[in-house]
Amino acid sequence: MGIIFFIVVTPIALLMKLLRKDLLNLKFNKNKSYWIEKDGPKSKMKNQF
Repeated sequence: MGIIFFIVVTPIALLMKLLRKDLLNLKFNKNKSYWIEKDGPKSKMKNQF
């Protein structure tokens, strides 16, 4: 498991750092809130079944 981790996950993490990607939105934000405003309807329950 450890070998697989270092062969697969570590290079992807290094590549993301080199490209300065923040996929989880972890960077420091100077705004008062980290709340993300959503547009559109609250839920899309048109065709449930």
